[in-house]
Amino acid sequence: MAYEREITVHGRRYRQLVEARWDPKKHRSFPHVLQHLGPVDPVHPHPAPGLLPTTVPAEPFHVATLALRMAQEPLTAHEVLEHVRGLAPHLPLPDPERLQAVGIRYDLGKKLSTQLLLWTSSPSAPSPRARPARRPGSPAAPTPPRPSRSKGD
Repeated sequence: MAYEREITVHGRRYRQLVEARWDPKKHRSFPHVLQHLGPVDPVHPHPAPGLLPTTVPAEPFHVATLALRMAQEPLTAHEVLEHVRGLAPHLPLPDPERLQAVGIRYDLGKKLSTQLLLWTSSPSAPSPRARPARRPGSPAAPTPPRPSRSKGD
């Protein structure tokens, strides 16, 4: 029978789906991990629904032309949204003043599945609940060396 358990690795807690298996040589049962279920408290939890980007399906050619234009010259939010309106005129797009970032998602498995991602809030800003990713017990900043004491002073 399978059950869930929590383990601690390097100070972080993780969930696992395990079952008890019998070891006939040692005459005892031992836990066998069936599936790792992820961290109990993720460092960067999933963003709130309002922080998710607007997804626009697009042909790779159209995404390539937008990426080429972005590489050649700085584009304004209005210019980016005009290009996206040409790809998907039926989709409701964000206001140009609210557009913060544009991304491209290319599915390596499907090879032809390309999407434009339009964020109205910055995707690089950590969510309010995110914690810094550092090992527990490590100092927040390196400590400067202490001056040595000599008896002659």
